[in-house]
Amino acid sequence: MNHRHRSRTAFIVFLLCLPLALIAYFVFSFSNEKLNADEIKTMIISHEGGEPDEYTDRESISFYTELFLSSSKLNSPMRELEEEPAVNVRLEREDSVLTYVIYPELSETGCMFTDQKGVCYLIPKESARSMLSRREFAFLYAESALPELKVISGSKETEVIPASYGWYYKKQNGEYAEYTEKSVADGSESYSIYANRTNTMVFSRKPDELNVTICDSSGNVLPQNELGSLVFGNDTLLKVTVSATWLRTGAGNCDGRALYEFELLYDIPAILSVSSDTVEIGSGVQVDVRFLNNDETVYLRSDLELGELYFTDNEGIKTAILGVADTNHPGKYSIEYTIGDNTGYFDISLTGKAQDERTEIYRMSVSEELYEQALSNAAKEELNAIIESIYSVPPEKTYSVLGFAKPVASGSLVQPFGTRVIANITNNTETHLYYSIGDTYSVSKGAGIYAASKGRIAYTGECGALGKVVIIDHGCGVFSWYYGLDSIERGEGTEVGPSTLLGKAGVNPYDNTSTVGFCVTAGKVFIDPTP
Repeated sequence: MNHRHRSRTAFIVFLLCLPLALIAYFVFSFSNEKLNADEIKTMIISHEGGEPDEYTDRESISFYTELFLSSSKLNSPMRELEEEPAVNVRLEREDSVLTYVIYPELSETGCMFTDQKGVCYLIPKESARSMLSRREFAFLYAESALPELKVISGSKETEVIPASYGWYYKKQNGEYAEYTEKSVADGSESYSIYANRTNTMVFSRKPDELNVTICDSSGNVLPQNELGSLVFGNDTLLKVTVSATWLRTGAGNCDGRALYEFELLYDIPAILSVSSDTVEIGSGVQVDVRFLNNDETVYLRSDLELGELYFTDNEGIKTAILGVADTNHPGKYSIEYTIGDNTGYFDISLTGKAQDERTEIYRMSVSEELYEQALSNAAKEELNAIIESIYSVPPEKTYSVLGFAKPVASGSLVQPFGTRVIANITNNTETHLYYSIGDTYSVSKGAGIYAASKGRIAYTGECGALGKVVIIDHGCGVFSWYYGLDSIERGEGTEVGPSTLLGKAGVNPYDNTSTVGFCVTAGKVFIDPTP
């Protein structure tokens, strides 16, 4: 048999076998999608927000397979399904997985599902009634289940979590079941109302029986039993107990009771004020806040580069120094602040010269080695790490507010804060522009360096940009820095005053003169330390 004859024979055999292959494929495809309860090993039912239910018992698997098989095919869904809650049913067989999506509603005539091909079916009334009565569909009864209790203060509404409850609802098959979907309080819940708002407690369904008890922090029962009648002159922590009962009356399909026990803070809204509405660029302004709770934070928003606010107690109020960075420009600015749910504004006018308008220039030549040690990006990163470390420790108290003495007994100011500094690297033509972060004083070698105000030493050490340095925490987010020292005489944690010796002056490596540096940060921003 020649090659051409063999090829013709093979082609004829292929054509004869092709129908058989197609038949086998369709038989396999049909059997692969055919629903048979006996072939289902595991069934998993899930819906968004709930834990999946896994079934291996024949009764549950047979119920759903019969439900799917007895349903009527629809040409199109009876309603839009995109936004509806969906229940996913996953049927696992040895060789494959079948998936269905049920779209239930609390109506025996409106439950539908789609199969793995996306075809929509209507579930028969009897099957829907039984399905809606199963435990995996208990979430559908949430709206007709335990009513919500909300504490309302102005426009703010907060749902109160019950300490305990017992609730029963009528299922589609007429039986009553206990509803357990709602979580209960763990005892840590706390809610707030504000003195300058209308305050009340409201149930989504009015109880048939209600008892409210309000106690002070000592356990004394107050005569008031409504939030709207509470009036205090200070922040006051209260204990509230609410007992509510709903009866099954008439055609009602649910009943039960709930107990609520929670702390309630009667909150006097924080009052913010600033010490001045006119501020020099690169300086600080005092911010005082009355009635600031320990868990409240003051958030600022403006077009300015500002320091962060670190509050400490200051004679019954909270005080922080707001640093206004030296990079800002003069003008009038509005600053928005938010404390809890309250928002307000204050204006400040910036005066002084912007950096690019300053004519004073300090020139210096440095070696490449000294540049890498003191002025490079690596040196700046090391300095920033020190800043982060001292601000990572919560401030203890207010030692002093702005107002610093000179850190030296004698000496002249040779390089004030904000001066434009041009550094030339001596072995090439590269130049770098800086602005002084503090004041530099010319002193005699070994001269004493003193704390400029009362505080606590937060850091002692050495870094490339500053040499030996001592940093003092004054409270209110303010730290004073003393650097370029030859020796350090006090250790971390020591409380100091304006007359306390911190160390002795060394030699400035830039020009071999004896100098000491003094700078101040307010909320991580360097500000003018000049007394």
